[in-house]
Amino acid sequence: NNTIVHRSFSFENALIEASLLMEEGGRPVLVGAVDEITKDRHTILRRFGLYKPGWKNGRPLVGNVAGEGAAFFLIDKEPGKNPMALIRDMCLLYKPENNETIQNAIPDFLKYNNVSMDQIDLVLSSQTGDPHNDEPDEMLLTTVFPGKSFFPFKSLCGDFPTASGFALWLAACLLKEQKLPSWMKGITLPLNNIIIHHRTGNTHHSFILISSC
Repeated sequence: NNTIVHRSFSFENALIEASLLMEEGGRPVLVGAVDEITKDRHTILRRFGLYKPGWKNGRPLVGNVAGEGAAFFLIDKEPGKNPMALIRDMCLLYKPENNETIQNAIPDFLKYNNVSMDQIDLVLSSQTGDPHNDEPDEMLLTTVFPGKSFFPFKSLCGDFPTASGFALWLAACLLKEQKLPSWMKGITLPLNNIIIHHRTGNTHHSFILISSC
């Protein structure tokens, strides 16, 4: 039982740990992501300007909508009897030097996995609805993923360090079921390749490539 606490890379590092354990012969591995909002934690992060402190004149103040959640996955090297999806690879960027660093990393990441940009069917992005914090996501969607279908997954779960676990669950369900909820507009089926962009501030960026089995 390994517990990994690496802030916004916690779940991503848990996936890396699982892959290392499987390389050593341990299989399968149960990987989970858990975050709970406590009153003290929300107060502290609100003071840092991360979470919205409330409303003023009928409009939310600067910050993200706080969220919490838990997601667990049984991961194995072999597909098993009824797999949901395939986690192809993951890319982590910590404190990228500039926007070009992020923009260049994604094509290189896809090329390494023999996936072209044309093969990406959906981008699950990290917008929270706060224009002060969503600029990095908007930049990537317009420069790296122009014209690609996207959905801001944090509009469902809120913002929290391991929200990428929720996004992975959502992506796996979409790839397995090949059905779209009524509130997911402008996305075309079938879905074969989804890329998840999980971001906290402009310091932690992770990209998870997940495909149908």
